[in-house]
Parts: sequence; C-alpha cells; structure tokens
Amino acid sequence: MTAFLKLKVFETIVLTVPENDMEKVEAMLKSYTDSSEIALTRGGNSRQESVYNGLELLGSYKPDFVLIHDAARPWIKRDVIMHVLNGTLAHGACLPIIPVADALKEIDTQGFVVKNISRNSVYGAQTPQGFSFEKILTAHRTVRRKGLNGFIDDAEVYSQLYSPVFTVEGDKQNKKITYKSDIQ
Repeated sequence: MTAFLKLKVFETIVLTVPENDMEKVEAMLKSYTDSSEIALTRGGNSRQESVYNGLELLGSYKPDFVLIHDAARPWIKRDVIMHVLNGTLAHGACLPIIPVADALKEIDTQGFVVKNISRNSVYGAQTPQGFSFEKILTAHRTVRRKGLNGFIDDAEVYSQLYSPVFTVEGDKQNKKITYKSDIQ
C-alpha cells in the first residue's frame, strides 16, 4: 500500500480486510498522515469475492480506472505500478507479466505427463492489474450473477466479457508470498 500512496496519483485506495481484523487495521492506518484516502471494506471467502466487495465500495467514488493489487505481493515497485497504469490508460486493461523459467507440463489425473508446454508463449501474471473501472465492475457483477467463481485473477474475469488484456513487463522481485519460504 505504501508504494501506491507514495506515487500520489491515486485518489482512493480500498483495502479489503478480514472482518475480524477491521479494528486492528483501522488502528494501524491512524499512523499514516492522511489516511482519508484509504477506505476499508470486508474481504470475502475468496480473492474474487474480496475484489468484488472492494469494487462495489469503490463505485461510490466513480473512478475511471482501477488497479487491483494482491497484498501477497508486498515488494511492488513504482516502475511496475506506473507501467500498468500507463498501459491501462492506453488500452483499457493491463497486467504485468514475467517469463516462466520452469519446464511446464500438463499432467493427467493419475500424475502422468500428457503434454509438454512451450515456454515461448507462456508467462507468469502479476499484480497490480489495471482496468477501466466500469468494465471490470460489470465483469465481476456478471460472473457473480451467473454463479461463476474460481477465476485465477481479474484479467480472467475481465476476459469473460471484454477484449484481451494488454501486458507490460513485470518484475521478478514482485514475488507472491505463497509458501513460508517466500518470506525469507
């Protein structure tokens, strides 16, 4: 969140927070000099539900665009945020990507390799992901109304209704905390 605040280009930052942690987070935010630009809303049982809750709250601010970022990626840098922001403004939707280093395999239900996947056209998606606000809100509302869930990120939700998402170079340091060893 600090990286986004320091840029001074965002009018409002919405944090989705587990309901049991709301008071603790509100107290932590008091240490910021101007926490008026930070709004809190209840998170959901899934990432998709948490983003939906955040977008619904953000709707009252009537933004033109939104960047959606995972708290599990605390090492975000200014350059990535600005590249995504500029890509979003130019193309309506944008996400940062990095090349995949591992050999990729598709496996069957018994654990056997059924397909080798070329790394030449496969990339890892990161956040923040940027979108025209009205389009991503409409996309989230649509998949919710249809009872669709399990989307891996907001670019996938967006792609259910709209054109492809533009990509910009991500940052290998913009790692996602998934395992305990990632914190080291």
